[in-house]
Amino acid sequence: MEHIQRCLLNKGYNTEDADRLSKYLMKIDSRLLPALNEWLNSDRITDIVVEGFSSTSLMQKYHLEYPGVLLTLDWLYREPEKAKSAIEKGIR
Repeated sequence: MEHIQRCLLNKGYNTEDADRLSKYLMKIDSRLLPALNEWLNSDRITDIVVEGFSSTSLMQKYHLEYPGVLLTLDWLYREPEKAKSAIEKGIR
């Protein structure tokens, strides 16, 4: 968790947001970990598609930052129907 927090702080997140996000990011589906590590270490964004939603489309359409995208994709893996319904209604 400390590595994630440190990387988020280095990317400009405040302490509170870095702490909160790192707790969630530590628990994401293992299929998303390579993309998380790539972003943390190099700022490169991996385009991943889950249940028809891609990283880039979530970023563009809903103006999500990459950690939010990864958490949304994680939700799509865990609860696809519930997540798809919520996303289609509009992420806030």
